[in-house]
Order: sequence, then structure tokens, then C-alpha cells
Amino acid sequence: MADHNDQNLTPSELLLAETQSWNQLYFFIEHVTLKCALQLGIPNAITKHGKPMTLSKLMSSLSISPSKYPYFHHLTRILVRYGLLILQKHEDTNVDDGDDGKGYYSLAPADRYIMKDVPWNSMEDQDSFFFKAWNCLGDWFRNEDPSAFYTAYGDLLWNKLSRDTSSGNWFHVNMARDSRSFMNVLIGNEFKDVFKGLTALVDVGGGTGTVAIAITTKFPDMKCIVLDLPSVVANLHGSENLEFVAGDMFQKIPPANAVLLKILEREELKWSNMVRLIPLGKRTAPAY
Repeated sequence: MADHNDQNLTPSELLLAETQSWNQLYFFIEHVTLKCALQLGIPNAITKHGKPMTLSKLMSSLSISPSKYPYFHHLTRILVRYGLLILQKHEDTNVDDGDDGKGYYSLAPADRYIMKDVPWNSMEDQDSFFFKAWNCLGDWFRNEDPSAFYTAYGDLLWNKLSRDTSSGNWFHVNMARDSRSFMNVLIGNEFKDVFKGLTALVDVGGGTGTVAIAITTKFPDMKCIVLDLPSVVANLHGSENLEFVAGDMFQKIPPANAVLLKILEREELKWSNMVRLIPLGKRTAPAY
């Protein structure tokens, strides 16, 4: 690392500075080890086994070269460190799994979630799609573009997703997966009173209707309206208490008791845009 002799740092400040520097330099480790674990099929192997696995059994179940066995415990150690795997100690102290200690490996909640709802190819697409924009932050600060995403792609996020069918499809599939987890919390017993007394709700930017469908299933007497861009809802069909409306939330919001805003892109959160949106929401609410 750099020579800090002329920085007048105390030993504790120097240690903290060095630690922060190394953390920033190797910030990517958690991401790439998760990627490696998914590519090797570690979560699949543990799930298929049906119970926690020893290191030796886990290695033998994977398609990895035996010459790499001595290094495998480094990977599992990092996965445990970042909370992606759980290491449970052996009750039998005579069972030794080498340098990584005595124990069984099981999936942490994050890995179980990924196994259930987030296929790796989808994560990889998302990684490359958004990372390109993050890599343009330096250029964005020196130009007049509205966002780093615009600097990277020459277009705003929602325009890009509307025009690029491939990107738009996986984006909405991922949003639907995220919404399912979100709704399990929102309409669960702890928060269900949020919807008490509502007869109609508009899900602004509701995509393919995952959230609205969950709400109408839980509260069949409520009407849900999904408002999104024409390219998103054009071929979607509603039901008796579910309606899809194509439009722009900054132009008009359909009448309802309440408006649900789940995720907004940075450009939409500009104060000038929010000033335009708030009156529309106020005009919407008294309609039912």
C-alpha cells in the first residue's frame, strides 16, 4: 500500500485507513464467490442431498477437478464468512474435514432464496446490464446526462427496457420475483391492516400485476388497477377485480382510495417529478 509517513496518522488511524483501503479493493469477493458457488452447483448439491454435508461429500458431489480439492475449503470459508453458507460443528470430534474444520455445511437463508426464486442466468444478466452504468459514474459527473445509465446506454432506463425486448423481459421477470417476496411481508398478518377499509387501489408501475394479483387474492372485495407503460401491459388481461391500464403516471392516475408506489428510478424521484406526481395522487384518492 501507499507510504503514509507524511500523513501524520496515528497508528490506530493508519490501521483503520489500511483496512478500509483493502476492503474497497476487494469489495467484489462476496459477489464472485456467490457466482462461483452457483456455477459449481453448491446450493443444488446441498439441496439434493437433503441434509447438511461434510466438506468431503460436498466436493465429491461437484464436477470439480480433484487437483482443486486442497483449495475448495477457501471458497467455503468465504461463503460462511459472508453468511451464504452455514457451518455446523461435528458432534463427533474424530471426524476431520481438513483445514476447514470439523463440520457440516447447509444453506443460509440467502442461498435458499436464490435457489427458489433467482436463477443464476437472470442474476448474470442483471449484473452485466447495471454494472455497465455504474462503471460510467466518473463520466456522468463530467457531462450533462440525466443519469449514469443514460451515459452508458444513451437512453433512460424505462425507454431502454421498452425498446429492448430481451432486457425488458428479464427485468419484469425479476421484478415479479422480488414483488412476490415483498408481498409475503406486506399482506402477512403483521401488515395486513394497511389495506383495511380500502375498496380500490392503483399499483403505479405495477408491471405484469404480481403485486395486484396477490392483493386481490388476499382481499377479494378490493379492486386493483395496474398502471404501467403500454409496452408492459398491452397484452395483459384482468379479471372482475383486476384491471390493467396503459398510461403515464405523470399524466394521469386512475381513481382509487390509495396509490401504491413500490420502486422508483432515480429520474422519477427528482423533486420536480414528485411535485407533479403528488397532486395527481391527491386527486386520485377521494374517488372511491
